[in-house]
This record gives sequence, C-alpha cells and structure tokens, in this order.
Amino acid sequence: YEDEFVYNGKEKSVRLLGLPEGVRVEAYVGNKGVDAGGYTAEAKLRYKHKENFEAPSVPELRWRIAKRPLDLSEIRWDYDDETVFVYDDKVKEVKLEGVPEDIEVVYTDNSKINAGTYTARARLIYDTRNCEAVEIPDLKWRIYRAKYDTSAVHWDYDEPFEYDGTEKHITL
Repeated sequence: YEDEFVYNGKEKSVRLLGLPEGVRVEAYVGNKGVDAGGYTAEAKLRYKHKENFEAPSVPELRWRIAKRPLDLSEIRWDYDDETVFVYDDKVKEVKLEGVPEDIEVVYTDNSKINAGTYTARARLIYDTRNCEAVEIPDLKWRIYRAKYDTSAVHWDYDEPFEYDGTEKHITL
C-alpha cells in the first residue's frame, strides 16, 4: 500500500510484502474493504525457530479508500440567455440535462406559471458515502410578462357629434 485507493464498488485489500524467510502471515484483520473510508490493518505473524528468534512484529497500517468523484461534466441547465418564457397561463419549467442515470435530482423553484424572476436549485441524490460531487450552481430564470393584443381595439367614434344639449360619449 503506497497511495489511497479510489472507490469503484470492488473490494480492495492490503497485505504485507518483504517478510523475512521463516516468517509468514497467519491472519489479517482489517486489510479488506469495499466502501470509501479509513481502515486499520493488522497482521498476526507465525514464525519458525522460536527458540532462536524474538517474535517478529509489524506496526498496524492505516489505509484509505477515497470517495470517487462523480463526472458531472455533461450536466447543464436547459435554460440560457436564448431561452424566452412568456406568461401564457401554462407551467414553465427548467431542468438539468446530461444527468448520469445513477443520480436523482430534486428541484426547488424550477416550475412556475406567473411572470417573474426565479432562482431554481437542484440537489443531487447519489451514494454520498462512496462518491462526491460538486454542487450544481443555482439558476436565475425568468418568465416575461405577456402583452395584450390590442391591434383590433378602436374607439366607436366615426364622425363628429352635433350639439343637441345632451351628453355624448365614446367607448372602446
């Protein structure tokens, strides 16, 4: 063991090398692991010629399996400066694209109906014991106000009124 292992779901182990002739390992304790974390390995040794040699010993070894960094390089919000949402009384939604299959996403404020500026947040659900991920940046997104179509609106006034002493009025 020279450098920490990185989690991959497979068992890792450490063992003693370079034992002198006549000395062998009878049993290991704590020399195998699968999950990320710290371990302590110990070895019980067996040796020959006990009448001529002192009992050999080796110090315990503290070893690690590091968390695997998750590859999030393909994750992107499906909203950018080119995206334009306009109020139409229908739900507008932003989401992450490129999320690996073994990661679940929980969103906050990513789905709205009314015009306004919102901040969407995405929390990744994954094996936090064995993997680590960077935080996904929040997304500021907007639903613009709609414009009423007033192109067909006109006043009901065609020609001047003649004075007759009564109040006149016009409407849209």
